[in-house]
Amino acid sequence: MRVVLLGSTGFLGGHIAAALAAAPVVDEVVAVGRDELDLESAADHSVAALFERCRPDAVINASGRTSGDLDALLSANAVAVERLVESLRRVVPAVRYVHLGSAAEYGPGVAETLTAEASVPAPSSPYGEAKLAGTQAVLHAAEAGLDAVVLRVFNPVGWGAGSATMPGAVARKVQSAIRAGAASIETGPLDAYRDFVDADDVADAVVRSAVAEGALSGAVLNVGSGQGTQARDLVELLVKVSGFEGVIDEAREGSARSGGVSWQVGDVGRARAVLGWRPRRSLSTSVEALWDWVASG
Repeated sequence: MRVVLLGSTGFLGGHIAAALAAAPVVDEVVAVGRDELDLESAADHSVAALFERCRPDAVINASGRTSGDLDALLSANAVAVERLVESLRRVVPAVRYVHLGSAAEYGPGVAETLTAEASVPAPSSPYGEAKLAGTQAVLHAAEAGLDAVVLRVFNPVGWGAGSATMPGAVARKVQSAIRAGAASIETGPLDAYRDFVDADDVADAVVRSAVAEGALSGAVLNVGSGQGTQARDLVELLVKVSGFEGVIDEAREGSARSGGVSWQVGDVGRARAVLGWRPRRSLSTSVEALWDWVASG
């Protein structure tokens, strides 16, 4: 089996690449980073040429943009996706396409309630709007015959997490504070509850989606831990693992991506039923992997 992985040099892309390399049924992985093919700016014929050359059995799209204004986010997460799936339909119509969506597509959840795939999306940020538009492009292509599945990923944690993620940003602040001998670090508000999921568990779900027998066309599957964790608890885990003895100062204002979302936890029962997948790693394991990676950098 030959798999093309787009966005291979990103946070989740690195985890997916490692999981594909360990998958017995995958014979070849064509890892494509942004430097090799930027879906935002690549000409349609360049995208088509990649698939004509590789003739993949599955394509995984872990590329995209998490910051910028709405136009930039739509360009990377929706327009580029629409062009991508159209190229797939023309060149390799029998391919399995695995698309990484986001829990941000749902918008605010209801406290103490798990968000299922049947929930009506109501994104509250430009990022969520753009990711939802990308998912809609994939589902439209599925209606036209493409075997496509969307994985709505919640809040991944693990090695490689960038500063655009809350865990990655806080880990870097802790590292800088330790090196500088600082007595405190500042974070955004930490009272929100999130569904933190290990990045390796996400990669496992992605690989299972790529190699699953039978059509998955049009499926939307939540990929999370299924548990709500207050952001403050994750930061306390980071502090404990790092040995930082300073104070955590919480600012009043949070990020635009997560503002106004006090609770967001996914129901992962459908992924379990369709893929035989379940989250296996603890949050402590995820945080330790993140800290070890940041501390060694």
